[in-house]
Amino acid sequence: MNTRETPELSGGKRVGLLAKLMGASFSFYMSNAAVISYLAVFLYSLGYSEAEVGVITAVNSALSIVSGPLWGMLADRWRSVVRALLLCASVGGLAYGAVPFFAGTEVAGFPIILILIPFAMFFRTPTTSLVDNIFLRKSDEHKLNYGLMRATGSLSFAIASILLGLLVPKTGPAVTFYISCVLFVPALLLIVSACRGDKQPAGTKAMSLRDMRFGELFGNGQLTSYLLLSAVFGSLLYCNGNFLPRLLESIGTDGERVGLVMGVKAFVEVPFIAILPWLRKHFRLEWVIGLTGFMFAGQAILYSFSMAFWQVIVISLLLDGIGAGLFYATSSTYVFSLAPDNLKTTAAALVGAMSSLSGVIGNLLGGFLSDNIGVKGYYFTIGVLSAAAAAIFVITRKRKKSAPTRIRTGG
Repeated sequence: MNTRETPELSGGKRVGLLAKLMGASFSFYMSNAAVISYLAVFLYSLGYSEAEVGVITAVNSALSIVSGPLWGMLADRWRSVVRALLLCASVGGLAYGAVPFFAGTEVAGFPIILILIPFAMFFRTPTTSLVDNIFLRKSDEHKLNYGLMRATGSLSFAIASILLGLLVPKTGPAVTFYISCVLFVPALLLIVSACRGDKQPAGTKAMSLRDMRFGELFGNGQLTSYLLLSAVFGSLLYCNGNFLPRLLESIGTDGERVGLVMGVKAFVEVPFIAILPWLRKHFRLEWVIGLTGFMFAGQAILYSFSMAFWQVIVISLLLDGIGAGLFYATSSTYVFSLAPDNLKTTAAALVGAMSSLSGVIGNLLGGFLSDNIGVKGYYFTIGVLSAAAAAIFVITRKRKKSAPTRIRTGG
């Protein structure tokens, strides 16, 4: 975090800044909907099997283990999250948008997209934690409502998912790559505008690796235990969208309707993200995070017994949507409050890296299970693992109040 004193904004300027950040959240998460829900659908449309898609997405996750902490560390070292974000977004956005153009191109029999997709995701994936970190920092500095920013993103994700769920069956999944790139642009412009004036004072240099004091980060027992939990939760959160199309097909529904399921889930997230101030007042964040783990477990296990599309929708409403809303509302705030000021971006990136690590395992395991015992077997297995992880997390929590945080979660 910037250690110099931040000038206090007047009421009108605070409202204007909040409006810019909410607009950035709306555009950014709408762009994310096109990536999260349809990369696997696109690969399936090209004839790749569940196991092959699992390997491709596992490679993406493996690269994210490196790229997330790398860009988070560089952002902290440069003392500029925006600088890291612009670099990641520019390279990753252009590379991702080019994927459909090379869908049928091979070199020596090897498909170009199997190189281009991981390259794009190496830059594209860290943007989520970088954007979220900017929201958290601005909320902290100017007493803004972080929950409102994040809820706006979930609302736009829901809108985009439903619209894409109606559009993609008519146009094909390739259009989502272009939509993602176009929607990324206004988000970046609004973030740059909101962060204008955040430049470091003259003479301020990038921190050396020694000055960053990584020992303060890894010496925090609560933070490191949460990193381990996120590694297990990530298997469900990151892999759900990849195998959900196959689950829908297993019950006789078009896999391209995955956008409708993701949209319904995201709509339900919104109010539960918005009640973050009430949650912090009445409950320890650790207990809320543990509860979401049991909800994710229940969702996956019930998916494994689903027989109709309406059942998947109901499960998404009652467990996936509510659980994700509570998780997104509390997890970023929890990590931000525990990390030292000079390593907050790195800490958030490490959480993403641990989730990506589980994504490698989850995607490979999911591809193997889907091909051998069916996609429902995959969901049942990951549900049991999530329940076990949530139980361990809750049992090992220290019986004391959560670490204090200066983050403004209310209006």
